Amino acid sequence: MNKIVIVGHPQSGYQEVEQLLHACGMKTALPSKRDELFPADIGAILCKAHKTPELSQVNSENDIGQIDAGAVWQGMALDLLLGNLDQDLWGWSDPNAIFMLDYWKTIDPAITFVLAYDQPHRVLLDTPYSLMETLSSDMLQHRLNNWTAYNSALMRFFLNNSERCMLVHVQQVRLASENYLKQLQDRLGGALPKNALPPQNGTLPAFACLNGSYNGGTRYPHGSTAKADLYLSDNVIAEHPDCMQRYEELQSVATLPFDNDHYTDIGPTDAWLSHGQLRTQDKKHIEQLIESRHQLELRLQQKLSDIQQELEERNKQSKEQIAALGGELEARTEELEKTREEQRSGLRAAKEENELLLTQLHQVQEELERYFLENLQLAQKAESEMKKVESQTNANKELSVARQEADARSMQLEKQLKSLTGALEIGKQELEKIRKEQNAQLKNTKEENELLLTQLQRMREEVERYKLENRQLAQKAESEVKKVENQTKANKELSIARQEAEARSLQLEKQLESLTGALDKTREERRAELQDAKVENELLLTQLHQVQEELERYYHENRKLKESQVPIYTGAPERIKHELPYRLGAVMISNSRTFSGWFQIPAALAREKKAFLKEKADQSHQTLPPLILYRDVEQAKKIKKHLSYRLGSILVEKNKSPIGWLLMPYQLGREVFTFRKEKLSSDK
Repeated sequence: MNKIVIVGHPQSGYQEVEQLLHACGMKTALPSKRDELFPADIGAILCKAHKTPELSQVNSENDIGQIDAGAVWQGMALDLLLGNLDQDLWGWSDPNAIFMLDYWKTIDPAITFVLAYDQPHRVLLDTPYSLMETLSSDMLQHRLNNWTAYNSALMRFFLNNSERCMLVHVQQVRLASENYLKQLQDRLGGALPKNALPPQNGTLPAFACLNGSYNGGTRYPHGSTAKADLYLSDNVIAEHPDCMQRYEELQSVATLPFDNDHYTDIGPTDAWLSHGQLRTQDKKHIEQLIESRHQLELRLQQKLSDIQQELEERNKQSKEQIAALGGELEARTEELEKTREEQRSGLRAAKEENELLLTQLHQVQEELERYFLENLQLAQKAESEMKKVESQTNANKELSVARQEADARSMQLEKQLKSLTGALEIGKQELEKIRKEQNAQLKNTKEENELLLTQLQRMREEVERYKLENRQLAQKAESEVKKVENQTKANKELSIARQEAEARSLQLEKQLESLTGALDKTREERRAELQDAKVENELLLTQLHQVQEELERYYHENRKLKESQVPIYTGAPERIKHELPYRLGAVMISNSRTFSGWFQIPAALAREKKAFLKEKADQSHQTLPPLILYRDVEQAKKIKKHLSYRLGSILVEKNKSPIGWLLMPYQLGREVFTFRKEKLSSDK
């Protein structure tokens, strides 16, 4: 099982080499068996994991380093080999494989590398038109540096692994494909089919070249109009000798270098003639475009006029349809108004009938309520008569009379109910006649009439219930008469119980009197205790007022003492450090640590003094107390013994006169010597 990896710069035309191999029997790589990853996917994962730069961002050969993939990453490649186990010859192309050449080399010794290259001119000629608008000299330099770096890495790998690689020129592969395939077949051990025929050389156009520097192919512009581009690109490459040097080195070591016999010189005259032809073609093309645009405008105007005419016709038809629909709508509206008027008149008549029925119903309800009140009065009267039975012996006669009156009244109610029932039957018949006369649109009126009938039926049932209650009252009156006879016996028993209750009441009254006396005595005791508590509370309040007055007096005295005390200040050391002598001394010490700092001391002292005067002017409104009032004045005295303060004091003091300036270096040196001597003695 043989495998071929085709690697080349993105602008080298390596795809043509791959297409030729596919035409001669090389199979496309299948995805891996487990993860279904193609070789390019594996390369992208490795580049991302090892943070390799983007191929377009590479600017030097040092940017292209081989990925040092550990054993953990070999599983993906082995899975890819398993997925292509049934293919005798397969391969793929990937420009990003320049970072993984060592990785694929160690994975399988049967992998053969076909390294494709081309002239650097191809980088210029393949520049996208979208990039031409923003292309600058720096970008052009970067593209050529990118080509040089990529092909340098390609050549370095070929020199180190020439037994497993073929370094081929893309244009020579196109022009001498038979020779290329023969060499590849020898390297693969006869893996290519013997009947694999390369494409004929005459079918692949090539373009002429200047000064024997390069030749073109299918991806290059060809013909007489391309000579100007070739001439210009050749002059641009001449300004970058590194590219041509790297190209010549590739030619010298390549397995299949470009044959110089295909070179053709292009002079300035040829380039100018080509440029003129190109301008002529552009002019013709522009004229054709203008003519095409004119024809297109005419067609569009014609189409627009047709559309406008069609729209006008549709507009006219729409207006006619709208007018017809408007007339039909008016006719239907008039018809609907007539129907509504008829319905309104029918509803009015039904409403009047309903109002009449409701009036009759209200009259019946009022009559029934009056009967109900009369029955209620009779019932109350019967109850009052029953109460009188206890004191009157002739209650039986009165009850019998009341019962006769109730029977007579019940008979009268029955007669009235029959008359009402007849009236209701007549109303029901009239309602049936009205219901027959109403059409299907008056269904609501029918429901209201049925509701009225239901209410009348309920009223009839209510009258029947009242009759039944009157009969029950009469029976109850008879039973109460019998109970009165038994009540006389119960009255005697009640009188005996009443006497016992009176005796019990007297006994309870005596107990209440004794409890009342004890309660009064307890109240007197509590009143005396309350009086004592009041006296004690008044005494406590007096003492509390005295304590409050004493506290107020102490508060005022304490406040006066605080106001009379001198405030305590802190921060004396920081105040000394912000004074001009200390700051100037610190500047001298910090700048004296380096040789260059000695020359910067005057300027640094001037800046520090200027900053001090500015801060002093900003803080002129603040009045600071004397140092003697600070709590940490002793710390301030120690700060004054620092070398910074001592040197700064000499500088401020000697700065007042010219003689002081002359004596200043001597005074400063003596002060430093004295300070070091004091420090050594203190350390001992």
